[in-house]
Amino acid sequence: MTTSTNNVFDFVDHTYRDYSKIPVIASDSLPVSADLFPMKLHEILSKPEFAHIVSWMPHGRSWKVHRRKDFELIILPRFFDHCKYDSFLRQVNGWAYKRLSRGIDQGSYYHELFLKDLIHVSSHMKRQKRRKRKKCDPPNEPDFYEISKYYPLPFEAKNK
Repeated sequence: MTTSTNNVFDFVDHTYRDYSKIPVIASDSLPVSADLFPMKLHEILSKPEFAHIVSWMPHGRSWKVHRRKDFELIILPRFFDHCKYDSFLRQVNGWAYKRLSRGIDQGSYYHELFLKDLIHVSSHMKRQKRRKRKKCDPPNEPDFYEISKYYPLPFEAKNK
């Protein structure tokens, strides 16, 4: 029996479910450790002084590091116990963020439970066990600009 090197399971699954309408419930109001990676990342992305280094994409469903060196020198030592971008990326991957490899959002990362201004949704994220590295699958990556037309995030609705 031979195995194919292009097995469909070798590619990143970009199935995207919209969680932007999940209401805040009592268990979401319980304190979530600010030490959890997604909470730290929300804090970083909420600071306007870092927007030139790392920021949300306009639709608020993915984020991107714009200046890697500044990220290593300024942000990592302030928020994490390390100064290495590769260690940060291991955390990103460990929390199951997915990287977009094409289009205007190329190089940004997303997780369907990590949305701008909806930190209560992020409290449902779980750190993943070790996973096999998968190949990117550009044709199946989500189009967040199209999704946002039908399911705008609260900050988008305010700006209209």
